Amino acid sequence: MKNDNLVIQIAVAMIIIALIWIIVIKASEREKSVALPVSNTQHIAVKVQQGSVDEWFENADDISKQDVPSIEVLPRLVERVNSDQRNIVKQYFASMEARDYTWACNVLSPDKCRATNPTSVSIFSREYEKMVNGYEYVNIKDLGFQSPSWKDIVCVKYSYRYKADADPRLISEIMSFYLDDVDGELKITDRVCEKKYKEWWGVRDCPIQPNARYCVGNIK
Repeated sequence: MKNDNLVIQIAVAMIIIALIWIIVIKASEREKSVALPVSNTQHIAVKVQQGSVDEWFENADDISKQDVPSIEVLPRLVERVNSDQRNIVKQYFASMEARDYTWACNVLSPDKCRATNPTSVSIFSREYEKMVNGYEYVNIKDLGFQSPSWKDIVCVKYSYRYKADADPRLISEIMSFYLDDVDGELKITDRVCEKKYKEWWGVRDCPIQPNARYCVGNIK
Protein backbone atom coordinates (compact mmCIF):
# COMPACT_ATOMS: atom_id res chain seq x y z
CA MET A 1 0.00 0.00 0.00
CA LYS A 2 2.83 2.33 0.91
CA ASN A 3 4.54 1.59 -2.43
CA ASP A 4 1.35 2.50 -4.31
CA ASN A 5 1.15 5.88 -2.55
CA LEU A 6 4.79 6.62 -3.39
CA VAL A 7 4.21 5.86 -7.06
CA ILE A 8 1.16 8.14 -7.07
CA GLN A 9 3.14 10.98 -5.45
CA ILE A 10 5.95 10.62 -7.99
CA ALA A 11 3.46 10.65 -10.86
CA VAL A 12 1.76 13.80 -9.49
CA ALA A 13 5.16 15.48 -9.07
CA MET A 14 6.11 14.68 -12.66
CA ILE A 15 2.78 16.07 -13.91
CA ILE A 16 3.37 19.30 -11.94
CA ILE A 17 6.91 19.60 -13.34
CA ALA A 18 5.57 19.07 -16.87
CA LEU A 19 2.93 21.80 -16.35
CA ILE A 20 5.54 24.22 -15.05
CA TRP A 21 7.78 23.50 -18.06
CA ILE A 22 4.87 24.18 -20.46
CA ILE A 23 4.11 27.49 -18.68
CA VAL A 24 7.77 28.56 -18.95
CA ILE A 25 7.92 27.75 -22.69
CA LYS A 26 4.70 29.68 -23.41
CA ALA A 27 5.95 32.68 -21.40
CA SER A 28 9.17 32.67 -23.41
CA GLU A 29 7.21 32.62 -26.68
CA ARG A 30 5.11 35.60 -25.51
CA GLU A 31 8.29 37.60 -24.77
CA LYS A 32 9.60 36.90 -28.28
CA SER A 33 6.31 37.95 -29.86
CA VAL A 34 6.35 41.21 -27.86
CA ALA A 35 10.01 41.95 -28.77
CA LEU A 36 9.35 41.84 -32.51
CA PRO A 37 7.67 45.29 -32.73
CA VAL A 38 10.75 46.80 -31.05
CA SER A 39 12.86 45.71 -34.01
CA ASN A 40 10.29 47.17 -36.40
CA THR A 41 10.28 50.44 -34.49
CA GLN A 42 14.05 50.76 -34.79
CA HIS A 43 13.87 50.13 -38.50
CA ILE A 44 11.20 52.79 -38.92
CA ALA A 45 13.29 55.24 -36.92
CA VAL A 46 16.18 54.76 -39.33
CA LYS A 47 13.88 55.44 -42.26
CA VAL A 48 12.60 58.65 -40.67
CA GLN A 49 16.14 59.85 -40.07
CA GLN A 50 17.09 59.09 -43.66
CA GLY A 51 14.01 60.88 -44.82
CA SER A 52 14.93 64.02 -42.85
CA VAL A 53 18.37 64.07 -44.51
CA ASP A 54 16.77 63.85 -47.94
CA GLU A 55 14.36 66.60 -46.96
CA TRP A 56 17.28 68.81 -45.86
CA PHE A 57 18.82 68.58 -49.33
CA GLU A 58 15.47 69.33 -50.96
CA ASN A 59 14.86 72.34 -48.68
CA ALA A 60 18.40 73.65 -48.31
CA ASP A 61 17.14 77.19 -47.66
CA ASP A 62 15.42 76.08 -44.44
CA ILE A 63 18.75 75.54 -42.67
CA SER A 64 17.59 76.89 -39.31
CA LYS A 65 15.33 73.86 -38.73
CA GLN A 66 18.12 71.34 -39.25
CA ASP A 67 20.58 70.11 -36.65
CA VAL A 68 23.58 71.29 -38.70
CA PRO A 69 26.30 73.89 -38.05
CA SER A 70 25.37 77.45 -38.94
CA ILE A 71 26.73 78.72 -42.27
CA GLU A 72 27.98 82.28 -42.63
CA VAL A 73 27.11 83.65 -46.07
CA LEU A 74 29.41 86.49 -47.04
CA PRO A 75 27.92 89.30 -49.13
CA ARG A 76 28.91 89.28 -52.77
CA LEU A 77 30.83 92.27 -54.09
CA VAL A 78 28.71 94.23 -56.56
CA GLU A 79 30.53 96.58 -58.89
CA ARG A 80 29.09 100.08 -59.19
CA VAL A 81 29.87 100.69 -62.84
CA ASN A 82 28.58 104.26 -63.11
CA SER A 83 29.12 105.72 -59.67
CA ASP A 84 30.32 109.30 -59.18
CA GLN A 85 33.38 107.94 -57.40
CA ARG A 86 34.39 105.70 -60.31
CA ASN A 87 33.74 108.47 -62.84
CA ILE A 88 35.99 110.88 -60.95
CA VAL A 89 38.83 108.34 -61.01
CA LYS A 90 38.23 107.65 -64.71
CA GLN A 91 38.42 111.37 -65.45
CA TYR A 92 41.65 111.58 -63.48
CA PHE A 93 43.34 108.94 -65.66
CA ALA A 94 41.86 110.39 -68.86
CA SER A 95 43.35 113.77 -67.96
CA MET A 96 46.71 112.20 -67.21
CA GLU A 97 46.71 110.45 -70.59
CA ALA A 98 45.85 113.76 -72.27
CA ARG A 99 48.58 115.40 -70.17
CA ASP A 100 46.02 117.85 -68.86
CA TYR A 101 47.74 117.96 -65.50
CA THR A 102 45.83 120.99 -64.26
CA TRP A 103 42.50 119.20 -64.55
CA ALA A 104 43.93 115.97 -63.09
CA CYS A 105 45.32 117.99 -60.22
CA ASN A 106 41.92 119.64 -59.76
CA VAL A 107 40.20 116.34 -58.87
CA LEU A 108 42.71 115.79 -56.05
CA SER A 109 42.20 117.37 -52.65
CA PRO A 110 44.09 120.70 -52.37
CA ASP A 111 46.53 119.29 -49.83
CA LYS A 112 47.72 116.80 -52.48
CA CYS A 113 47.83 119.13 -55.47
CA ARG A 114 46.60 122.70 -55.89
CA ALA A 115 45.38 123.32 -59.44
CA THR A 116 45.61 127.11 -59.06
CA ASN A 117 49.32 126.88 -58.30
CA PRO A 118 51.48 126.23 -61.42
CA THR A 119 54.39 125.02 -59.29
CA SER A 120 52.17 122.46 -57.57
CA VAL A 121 50.90 121.24 -60.95
CA SER A 122 54.44 121.02 -62.33
CA ILE A 123 55.65 118.93 -59.39
CA PHE A 124 52.57 116.72 -59.73
CA SER A 125 53.28 116.05 -63.43
CA ARG A 126 56.89 114.91 -62.95
CA GLU A 127 56.09 111.29 -62.07
CA TYR A 128 53.97 110.79 -65.16
CA GLU A 129 56.63 112.33 -67.41
CA LYS A 130 59.13 109.68 -66.22
CA MET A 131 57.06 106.99 -67.94
CA VAL A 132 57.67 105.69 -71.46
CA ASN A 133 54.05 105.65 -72.62
CA GLY A 134 52.18 106.80 -69.54
CA TYR A 135 49.80 104.24 -68.05
CA GLU A 136 49.76 101.39 -70.57
CA TYR A 137 47.05 99.47 -68.74
CA VAL A 138 44.33 100.83 -66.43
CA ASN A 139 41.47 98.98 -64.75
CA ILE A 140 39.09 100.81 -62.40
CA LYS A 141 36.47 99.21 -60.14
CA ASP A 142 34.13 100.67 -57.55
CA LEU A 143 33.12 97.74 -55.33
CA GLY A 144 31.41 99.85 -52.68
CA PHE A 145 34.21 99.74 -50.09
CA GLN A 146 34.35 102.37 -47.38
CA SER A 147 37.18 103.08 -44.98
CA PRO A 148 36.58 103.33 -41.19
CA SER A 149 36.57 107.12 -41.69
CA TRP A 150 33.68 106.71 -44.18
CA LYS A 151 35.73 107.60 -47.24
CA ASP A 152 34.72 105.80 -50.43
CA ILE A 153 37.33 103.53 -51.97
CA VAL A 154 37.81 102.83 -55.67
CA CYS A 155 40.16 100.04 -56.73
CA VAL A 156 42.67 100.69 -59.51
CA LYS A 157 45.28 98.60 -61.24
CA TYR A 158 47.66 100.24 -63.69
CA SER A 159 50.90 99.32 -65.47
CA TYR A 160 53.74 101.47 -66.80
CA ARG A 161 57.46 101.51 -67.71
CA TYR A 162 60.08 104.02 -66.69
CA LYS A 163 62.30 105.72 -69.28
CA ALA A 164 65.33 105.47 -67.01
CA ASP A 165 64.80 101.77 -66.26
CA ALA A 166 67.31 99.51 -68.02
CA ASP A 167 64.82 96.65 -67.63
CA PRO A 168 61.86 97.54 -69.91
CA ARG A 169 59.38 95.13 -68.36
CA LEU A 170 56.05 96.47 -67.07
CA ILE A 171 55.64 97.58 -63.48
CA SER A 172 52.12 97.07 -62.11
CA GLU A 173 50.48 98.59 -59.07
CA ILE A 174 47.20 97.85 -57.31
CA MET A 175 46.00 101.03 -55.67
CA SER A 176 43.09 102.09 -53.48
CA PHE A 177 41.88 105.60 -54.29
CA TYR A 178 40.11 107.25 -51.35
CA LEU A 179 37.41 109.81 -52.14
CA ASP A 180 35.59 112.22 -49.88
CA ASP A 181 33.64 115.46 -49.92
CA VAL A 182 36.03 118.42 -49.76
CA ASP A 183 34.36 121.83 -49.53
CA GLY A 184 31.25 120.50 -51.23
CA GLU A 185 33.06 118.63 -54.04
CA LEU A 186 33.98 114.99 -54.42
CA LYS A 187 37.78 114.74 -54.43
CA ILE A 188 40.47 112.07 -54.43
CA THR A 189 42.06 112.52 -51.00
CA ASP A 190 44.55 109.62 -50.98
CA ARG A 191 46.16 107.17 -53.39
CA VAL A 192 47.39 104.15 -51.43
CA CYS A 193 49.66 101.46 -52.87
CA GLU A 194 48.47 97.99 -51.85
CA LYS A 195 50.73 95.90 -54.10
CA LYS A 196 53.55 96.61 -56.54
CA TYR A 197 55.30 94.10 -58.77
CA LYS A 198 57.32 93.85 -61.95
CA GLU A 199 56.58 91.48 -64.81
CA TRP A 200 58.54 88.22 -64.32
CA TRP A 201 60.41 89.82 -61.45
CA GLY A 202 58.17 89.57 -58.43
CA VAL A 203 56.70 91.78 -55.75
CA ARG A 204 58.34 95.05 -54.83
CA ASP A 205 57.73 97.09 -51.70
CA CYS A 206 55.18 99.87 -51.82
CA PRO A 207 56.66 103.25 -50.79
CA ILE A 208 54.39 103.19 -47.72
CA GLN A 209 52.79 100.02 -46.36
CA PRO A 210 48.97 100.34 -46.25
CA ASN A 211 46.99 99.96 -43.03
CA ALA A 212 44.38 97.91 -44.90
CA ARG A 213 44.12 96.20 -48.27
CA TYR A 214 40.77 96.47 -50.03
CA CYS A 215 41.68 95.87 -53.64
CA VAL A 216 44.27 93.06 -53.74
CA GLY A 217 42.43 89.99 -54.97
CA ASN A 218 39.47 92.02 -56.24
CA ILE A 219 40.93 93.56 -59.38
CA LYS A 220 43.09 92.24 -62.23
